[in-house]
Formats: sequence, structure tokens, C-alpha cells
Amino acid sequence: MRMFLTVTAVAALAFPAPVAAQKYVILGTGTGGVINAANPLPGLSGFAGSTVSFEFHVDTRASVFTPAAAPGGIGQAGVWGGSVSYGQIILQGSGGLQALNRNANDLGNIFLINDTAVPGNANARLDQATLSSGARIFNSALVQSYDLTGPLAPDVFLSNIAFGRTQVATLPTLPGLLTDLSRPDFAALLTAPGTPAFLSMQFRKGAPTAQNQFAALPTQTLSVGNLNFRIFQVAEVPEPVSWAMLIAGFGLIGAALRRRRGYVTA
Repeated sequence: MRMFLTVTAVAALAFPAPVAAQKYVILGTGTGGVINAANPLPGLSGFAGSTVSFEFHVDTRASVFTPAAAPGGIGQAGVWGGSVSYGQIILQGSGGLQALNRNANDLGNIFLINDTAVPGNANARLDQATLSSGARIFNSALVQSYDLTGPLAPDVFLSNIAFGRTQVATLPTLPGLLTDLSRPDFAALLTAPGTPAFLSMQFRKGAPTAQNQFAALPTQTLSVGNLNFRIFQVAEVPEPVSWAMLIAGFGLIGAALRRRRGYVTA
């Protein structure tokens, strides 16, 4: 559950979706910022200032809830598994074009924490809703939930990804993003008034076969600022302006891919 306390909030511009939405597509863009690290991962600095495009498909209707330990032993925490059916992130920067594609190992989790402790501030409480995925060790092998395609080294992998919103309040006031851990309307949580949404990706380098090896690997984070995203119900038809924006974005990605293939075959 540590990730709930370490993600960085960044600015976002969101467009409301119907409050009752449970099945929807989230499309967005932003600007990548690479966080300094004691042992920087080779190649990741090439995505500082990169254009980031992302797409997630969320359907919470068949998700299953599992309670979890609340950070600091205060409040509530839990995960709704099986909530995410698709995920893709494209990074386009001076380092080239890097694709991150969700695979069948992803558990499709949305984590919720309600009125939990805030490290270093005994008088504060935290709410957070996060679409989250991460690599893990299972049967002495590294299991990755997103496949990486692009210039990053083959032994660099996505350790975790977090996309969501946080709200902090000072006692006796409690944060109002969540009131309980019931099945989330993630679209409504992303677009409710309050603190902006965040998107961050943590990368590690190595081939661990045990959890202690995993934890000791070099780590570096790419945080996405200037977030702009749209949320569509599956049955909703985007406006012509939205289609134009999406088609233009896909055209840029396609052109970059063609250029990359050209470099490979030259």
C-alpha cells in the first residue's frame, strides 16, 4: 500500500462524465517529467519533456472487492480487482517512442483509501482513488503487467503505475473524495472538484527472482504533468472536435512509428 503515500499530484484539466458511469474509456495527454534518482536508469532521461498519450478502459460492474490494511492503521483501505480491461501509454521524446501496453498479468485494480493517516502529519487525513498496476514476484519469477516496446533496455520494466486523485484535510474536517469503500465510479472521482489528478510511472532495472532483490533494484519515476483527459461512456459518441484531436494524436504516433521503422531498417 506504500504507493498511496508516494505518488505526486500534478495539474489536470478534466471534462465531466455522467456520475452514473461505470463502463467508460479515458483518453488523455500530458508532459513527462523524469524525477532525479541516485542511480538513474539508462535511457529514461530521454523522456524528460516527452509527450505522453494514454488510454484506459474501465468497467467496475463485475469488479471484486478485497479489503486491505489502512496506512498508519487509521481509516479504511481496499482494492476493487478486475476494474480495468485495457491500458496503453505512449511516450514520445528525444529518446524515441516508447510504448507500454497492459497484458493479461494485470489485475485491473482500483485502490481506495478513506480517511487514512498522513505520514508526518498526525492532524491530517487522506482519501485516494487510484487505478494502479505493478510488476510482482511470483514463483521465483518476475511477472510484468505492462509490456514495454521501444528504446529502453530490455531489463528495464514498469514497476508500477498510478493514475487517480488524492484529497487531504486537516482534522476535525475529513476529506470528502470518498465516504466509504463501496464500488467506485472512477470517472466521477477523477472529475469531482478538488485537487488535480495525477499520473506517475515507476521503472526498475534488473531481473529479480525474489522480493528482496526486487526492492533493491535501481528505481526511477516518470511523473506526468499538464494532464488533459476526456472520459467517454462506451455508448457515448465523442464530439467531432474530440475525434479530430484523437485522430491527429494517432497520426503523430503513426508517423513516429514509421520513422522508427525506417531507422531500424536503414
